[in-house]
Amino acid sequence: SCELIEAPLDKAPPFEAISYTWGPNAPSIPIKVDGALILVTAPIDELLWNRRSIFTSHVFWIDAICINQGDQEEKSSQLPMMARIYGRAARVIVWLGAPKSRTDTRIVRKMIRALIWPESIDAFIAVGKLFSHSWFEKIWIVQEVAAGKKVHVMY
Repeated sequence: SCELIEAPLDKAPPFEAISYTWGPNAPSIPIKVDGALILVTAPIDELLWNRRSIFTSHVFWIDAICINQGDQEEKSSQLPMMARIYGRAARVIVWLGAPKSRTDTRIVRKMIRALIWPESIDAFIAVGKLFSHSWFEKIWIVQEVAAGKKVHVMY
């Protein structure tokens, strides 16, 4: 369950801007926003599930939720604001998704080992697999990451 907060960008509460890819499928997973159901893609559903907390609330800026995807005029007016939105965020979260299998979990462990023991060949292969993620293929990530004050990659 989410609540939509509308505020001028310069008066917005601290928020985290989410950088992600929509994935191959159209939005089909219902989430409740201000009591109404909207459809999101699997990466957004995973993000909201993995970042949930019973102790605190989170303020996210997620384009698929914050921009009315059925309103071309709204989408067109928001596009030029992306650098300002990501620049105003307390941090940008690069959401690469939750590991899909035990193999993915092992790859993450190998990446961590690459940071600690850079001479590990397997670890370098794992880092290469990370950079093959579809997020790294998108041109807009440059703007989202470059504009952010802090950037955290979550996988």
